[in-house]
Amino acid sequence: MKSRSLATLLAALAVPALAGPGTAAAQEVGPLTYGVPTPPAVSYVVADTTVMTMEGTPLGDMTMTMIMQMRLDLDFAEDPDGVRVTGVITIEHATMSNDMMGDMSMGDELGEQTIEFVMNERGVIQAVTIPELAGLTGIDLGPSNDLTAGLFPKWPARAIRPGDTWADTLEVTPDMVLDELGASMEGTTVTINSYTLEGDTGGDADEILRIAVEGMTVADIAIDADGEQVTGNLATSVSGFHLWDADRSLVLETMTVTDIDGSTFIPGLGAVAITAVQTHHMRLIN
Repeated sequence: MKSRSLATLLAALAVPALAGPGTAAAQEVGPLTYGVPTPPAVSYVVADTTVMTMEGTPLGDMTMTMIMQMRLDLDFAEDPDGVRVTGVITIEHATMSNDMMGDMSMGDELGEQTIEFVMNERGVIQAVTIPELAGLTGIDLGPSNDLTAGLFPKWPARAIRPGDTWADTLEVTPDMVLDELGASMEGTTVTINSYTLEGDTGGDADEILRIAVEGMTVADIAIDADGEQVTGNLATSVSGFHLWDADRSLVLETMTVTDIDGSTFIPGLGAVAITAVQTHHMRLIN
């Protein structure tokens, strides 16, 4: 039970080519808006690597590496509320490893999943349907659970100049039941992101804008596993950038690095300190 509780919490915590900016253009751009691109079908490749260290476990300090590579095939269409996006998420490679357990593949359990959401021209989600992963039911699918935030940042409803900054706040309540583990999870995650237009990328790519992002997240999670309460508290900070194609109204590339610091309490095991670094890279391939 204790090892299963730890695996449950780790699964919950795991499941969030650099281009230098050119000379910033002085003129206003935008307002930046989402629309139906040409062609309306696009594909992204995503690579995430997380290195997590846990201190104070019964087995001593442990370092775990999680690697996930996936492909997002998305179709855009007009909708009365803005833009409707439907697509398929394909997990191409997913592993978790440490010195004690070696490599463990997770890709076969995840496979292909579908996603569908509607957003307005600023990127604010109106409705969302997220994948129903194996063993997960009862997920709150309300607009506040905007799990697409990493794909489509929010734009301000105004024209912007290089150096202008804007922010958005996202709150997620990941209430769910993990049938296969006999567990349920609830909690709240609040994220505040700040964006700054740095300018175009220079050269002939005047329509490609580089937008810096800085953010922080506070998460409180509680898991009830067979009557035992597992809790976790995390604070994260993120920094990186988005490349935006103003002509196609698409994010071309996203690169972020996230630092995570927190702790968890597992009955019978006590408090475990957690630190982690996650790198995220998403790139348009068509």
